[in-house]
Amino acid sequence: MAAVADPRLVPTLAHPDGRFRPTPAIRLLALQGRIPVHEIVTEASAQIGLLRDMGVPLSHVDSHGHLHKFAPSRRALATVLPRFDIQRVRGVQDIYLKKPYTSPTYWFGRYWGRDLARRYRTTDHFFMPTSSSEHAGWGPRLLDRLSGHAIEVGVHPGHDEAWRKDEWDGAVEF
Repeated sequence: MAAVADPRLVPTLAHPDGRFRPTPAIRLLALQGRIPVHEIVTEASAQIGLLRDMGVPLSHVDSHGHLHKFAPSRRALATVLPRFDIQRVRGVQDIYLKKPYTSPTYWFGRYWGRDLARRYRTTDHFFMPTSSSEHAGWGPRLLDRLSGHAIEVGVHPGHDEAWRKDEWDGAVEF
């Protein structure tokens, strides 16, 4: 996937040819607070502006690999989203059926999610099953725990698809 902004304006996020850097590398930089906020502002503004110019109505903002939960992205969104009158942002996963002790989101997600919820409209809870075998039968288990709450469930392909090979081979997912 390529940046919409000129890659010279977002060198931390994209290679000189415009391709985004691998998500695990960006996550590590984000955790370390080493992504310049102005680069995220530039790219987010370019992407949202492009969609708006094409007539696409936007309901909310999310990011590849949930990068919007990290501090540099949260700061950038605080600048960008008011310009486009966007008030909804995907929340941070806060429901786990199996505790992922090695995940930074497990440990810091409540803080990140509270910060997003203070600024934007989000669902009450967010859950994303990581594998069908690990989370078999997750639907009824989830509803039993959260009846009466607004729950977002993220479901997408895992890490075995051919299109993910370049990004994830040898990488550690956060």
